[in-house]
Formats: sequence, structure tokens, C-alpha cells
Amino acid sequence: MSGRAREAEAAYSDAIRAAAEGRHPRAAAEAWVQLVDNIGGRQAQADRALGLQLAAEAALAWDGSDPVLQARFLTALARIRLNQGDSTDAAELATRALELLEHPSTPATGGDIGRQLERANVITMLGKAAYSRGEFEVADRHYQSVLTIRREALGPDHPDVASALNDLGDNDYARGRYAEARANLEQALALRTRVLGPGHPDISNTETSLGALFYATADYRAARDHYARAVAIRSAALGPDHPRTAGALMNLGNAEIVLGDLDRAYEHYEAARAIQERVLGPEHPEVAYSLTNLGFVLRNFTKQDRLAESIRFYERALQIREKTLAPDDPTIGHTLDNLGEAQAAAGKLPQALVTLGRALQIREKAFGPDHPDVAATLLNLGDATARSGDPQEALALLRRALQILDRALGPEHPDVGLALIALAEVEVGVHDPAAREHAERAVKLLDAAADVSPGDRAHAQFLLARALDDRGRALELARLARENYARDPNADPQALARVDAWLKGQG
Repeated sequence: MSGRAREAEAAYSDAIRAAAEGRHPRAAAEAWVQLVDNIGGRQAQADRALGLQLAAEAALAWDGSDPVLQARFLTALARIRLNQGDSTDAAELATRALELLEHPSTPATGGDIGRQLERANVITMLGKAAYSRGEFEVADRHYQSVLTIRREALGPDHPDVASALNDLGDNDYARGRYAEARANLEQALALRTRVLGPGHPDISNTETSLGALFYATADYRAARDHYARAVAIRSAALGPDHPRTAGALMNLGNAEIVLGDLDRAYEHYEAARAIQERVLGPEHPEVAYSLTNLGFVLRNFTKQDRLAESIRFYERALQIREKTLAPDDPTIGHTLDNLGEAQAAAGKLPQALVTLGRALQIREKAFGPDHPDVAATLLNLGDATARSGDPQEALALLRRALQILDRALGPEHPDVGLALIALAEVEVGVHDPAAREHAERAVKLLDAAADVSPGDRAHAQFLLARALDDRGRALELARLARENYARDPNADPQALARVDAWLKGQG
């Protein structure tokens, strides 16, 4: 904790103690809200949240005479409970606060505008609780109400209006309404930049939201740009060792991954992990997230020693998560899926089959049988099964994965192309006539997709070359595949060698 943070905490705590002795209750309420913002949001202080909650409940017990004060305490408690992951309790606390503010006997502190702004703060908390539960239509109604109240009370150019727009944009993104999300988030960014200045920490939140939106719509370069600005703002405003700076670095690493820059991704992930271990401790769940990302990068490097290191990262992430999560938590399923894929790549096939089988069970239980995450594990399990010498079982797993992705993502999604590659690879090996159709479709889909690595395009092209009877076209495709492999700095050298050997065999 920084010196300034300690001073702020001491000042807020003194104010709350004064309130407990019956002095200055309204000032204490303001101090309490500030204390929640100052401490409750810091991940390293999460273990103190329950103690802070009990202190607030005690404060509520001694002062029932001021309903506005009580409503503020309840809203602060709702924020803590939401940060602790209990959205139901948060919603109940916020509902009690709203009932107090809307009761006819409650005085309108600050006049009618003051009452409306107090209501907006509570309704925002109701929206966040609904968002946390996945009730996005309910959240939308709350956020729209907040936006209307704040625009009428504060005017269109107030930072709180920008906050409401950001909440609406995040909610639209969660609902898949990407055009509406972009419009609201870009309004929020423009307003915050104009009113707060370009280096304000709140701007990093909007940059992060826009980064997530562009990432979801496969505009990875735009996502990277927004994430990079979020890193710069948070590092300057919060400090390079702040957990939120680490989170921004993780997002930036994710964008670099899909753009094919593994070295930069590794650099960002490692910087995030170092911050988290220093600030949060080596067993914190956020450290497990960084370890998982580092494992992913290392798994995609071509050297075998980096693959072994990837497995070690995944195993450590799994150990952390198994200490803190239920055994069937989807996050554990995700970690197992990554670990199993790395084990298979390292030739540890018996371990991979067990690991991926467990991942599949967890994901099917958590998401149902037709979810894209289930398909991802089926693809990895199909690959490991084929390598283990059971191509027919592998084909069944891979065909099921393709069916899921076709339905869930649509037939033109790049992930469908990768599933087609996995399926065609096994089909080519067993001379299945369907290989040509699947490889042809993969080539067309990946050629049309933006931000697909040259190595993935090369893989599809070489598969189709091997599946074709037309020798002239096959040679043309194989030569294209060779060019694409040579252009991809992250391509496996053995893949290029296989193309060269095939071309040599064709005379």
C-alpha cells in the first residue's frame, strides 16, 4: 500500500470512529463510501472486506434516524457484497436503500435534484447486480434510467453521464449488441477525454471496454490499440505495480497473441504475473490467470524445453485454482483443457487423455453439451485420441466439435475453420473422402478471414493439397502453403519440412 493510500485509510477510519461515537454522521457516511472505494476495490485488501462490512453494519445500528445516511451505508455495503461475488445480497441491500430514498417521509437532501442523484447511484448498483447475474435486460432498464436521471440533473457533459454510458455499453456488449455497445462506449470515451483529460484513470476503463468489444468482433489491431492506451494510462495514473495495471497488461497480451506476436505477449504476461505476485501474493487467483496465459504462449513456441515449461505453468495454475474453487468450477475446466493440450503436444498422451476427459466432464456440466468451450475440449481430445492410435474415435469427437461450432458461431467464423483443419487432418490420414470437402471449406474460410495467422492458412492449404486428385492444383496449394509457413515467425519448422518433403516426393 502506498503512503498516500495509508494516509487516506487512516483519515477515513478516524471519521468512521467519530461517527460511531455519535459525531458528524453525515460526514462519516461520505467517509465510509470513500473508504470502500479506496480499500474495497483493491484486490490485495479483499480479505478485509468482511471486516469492513461488519463495521458498516454496526454503524447502521446506531443511527436509524437519517434515512438518507442509511441509504448511503446500504449502497456502500452493496458495493462490497458485489465485489465479494454475492450479487443477490448486493441487490437486496440496494433495494432497501432505494426504498428508503423513495419513502414519502424521507427528506430531499439537496432538493429534488439531490434526491434523484442519490436514486441514480442506488439504481446503478441494482444494474451492476443484475449484470453480474447475467440478467442483461434488467440491467439495461436500470442503466437507461440512470442515464436519463443524470442527463436531466447534471447536463450532458458531466463525468457521471459518461459512467452511465460506459455501463450501458458494457451491458450491450454482454448482450451481443455490438453496434449499440460501440456507440455508447465511444460517446463515453469522448466525454471522459473532454471533461477529465486524456490521462484520467476512468478513461482506461472505457479503453478496456472498447478493447474487449473490438476483440470480440475480431478487429484485433483496434483491440490492441485500446488495450495499449489503457496500460499507459493506468501505469501513469495508478503506478506500474498496481493490480489494475497488471490486468491491462493481460488484456494487451491477449491481443498480441491473436496477432501472432508471441514474444510481446510473453513480455506483457510476465510483467503482469510479477506485479500480481508482489502485490497479491503467489497463491492469488489472478496469479493463476497469468500463469495460464504464460503457459499458452510457451506452448506455442516451437522449442521442446518451452513446452515443458508451459506444462509447469499450467500445473501450478491448476494447483492454485483447486485450492480456491469447487472441483467442477468452469475455470478449472479451462485450466485442464490447456494443460491437456500441452501434454498431448509434448507426447504425454496417456496423461493428456485423462486431463482432457476431466476437462470435458466439467465443461459439459457447466455449459451444457452444445457450448463452444465444450467444442474446444472436444477438438483437443480428438487430436490426442488420434495421436494415441484411435482415428475413428477421434473422428467422432472432431465431427461433434464442428457441429457445435457451426451452430454456435456460424459457418463463417474463423474457429470453424480451425475445427475443419483438425478434422481434415485425421481424415487425410485414414483416406476418408470427406477430407477434400472439409479442407476445401477450411481454405476458403481462412482466406476470407481477417487476422488469421499465415501458419493456419498454410495448414489448410497443405491439407487440401494432400486430399486432391488434381496434381497441378495440389502442387500450387503446397507451394502456397510453403510460402505462408515461411512468412509465419511462429510456425513449427517441422511443418515447413513436411511440405518440402511432400513437394520433393512429387518430383
